[in-house]
Amino acid sequence: MKEKGFLAMTIRDIANRANVNRGTFYAHYLDTCALLDELIYEQFQTLLKKSLSPESH
Repeated sequence: MKEKGFLAMTIRDIANRANVNRGTFYAHYLDTCALLDELIYEQFQTLLKKSLSPESH
């Protein structure tokens, strides 16, 4: 995403970078939007855990 931007990024780009074939990508994600949704969700969960941890108060 950093190199091309989200809209220009292809499944082939992702698979090549991850050293997997496109079929492997599709076994886990419907499309690039599904991958982005998961990345956002994981980042949100990480931030939420940090903000709610007792050490952060």
